[in-house]
Amino acid sequence: MDRLRILNLNIWNRKGPWEKRIELIRAGIARLAPDIVGLEEVLFEGDHTQADEIREGRGYEAAFGMAHQIDERLHFGNAVLSRFPIERRAVFPLPT
Repeated sequence: MDRLRILNLNIWNRKGPWEKRIELIRAGIARLAPDIVGLEEVLFEGDHTQADEIREGRGYEAAFGMAHQIDERLHFGNAVLSRFPIERRAVFPLPT
């Protein structure tokens, strides 16, 4: 591998027209073909994250890090998509 392609994107959680935006996000990732994608403002609800929705069928692994809990089933944070296996993950809280 000569180059590592990285993309970072704030997905704005579910604000605005999420159904339209997710299709644009998925198309942009397919076009740019990054190896690693950093996603900001990601929601984890129930048993899946918005990162899981974005990566579906795209060949990426995902890891989510919670920044804070909104309610019992809804968490807010960041995620990483990777074409490489994710062997470990850690969440480090930032000072507020």
